[in-house]
Amino acid sequence: MGGHRAGRPRLAEVRGFATEREARRNIGRAIERVATRLGNTPAVCRKCYVHPEVLQAYRDGVTIRGPGARTAIGESVRALGADERVVLVLLRQRLARAGMARAAA
Repeated sequence: MGGHRAGRPRLAEVRGFATEREARRNIGRAIERVATRLGNTPAVCRKCYVHPEVLQAYRDGVTIRGPGARTAIGESVRALGADERVVLVLLRQRLARAGMARAAA
């Protein structure tokens, strides 16, 4: 989850957006910053390090809270770093909602 660790603050730092075009531009800028930090190209960073649900969450107006945020985590993930845990919590929440929506359809 190294890219998530580097990427989480980047999306939280970019300003909001009014259109999908602005959202894509903000995501692109965040990906470029993360790629530079990781020493990769933006394409490699987006494909290999950033979960698509993190980007969709941003489009939906949700950013990952900082590592100091209170989160309910299981014992099995206590070894993860704080940034990794908040990404995991976000993904679990988003994927659980997506699963419930599919079940209701």
